[in-house]
Amino acid sequence: MWFRSGNEVSHRQWRDVLGELKVQRATIDVPTLRVCAAEVGVTDLFEKAQLAASCG
Repeated sequence: MWFRSGNEVSHRQWRDVLGELKVQRATIDVPTLRVCAAEVGVTDLFEKAQLAASCG
């Protein structure tokens, strides 16, 4: 939400999100995060971050 509200321009915030997804890959509860992302209107960013984290 913070990244979105800042017009999606903070490379630091995006890098932090990707880092968390990479580090927590084995234990992250993706279904729950999907629900939370939908509730706050950032499903598109969550899906984009998941793709980016799995490729890098």
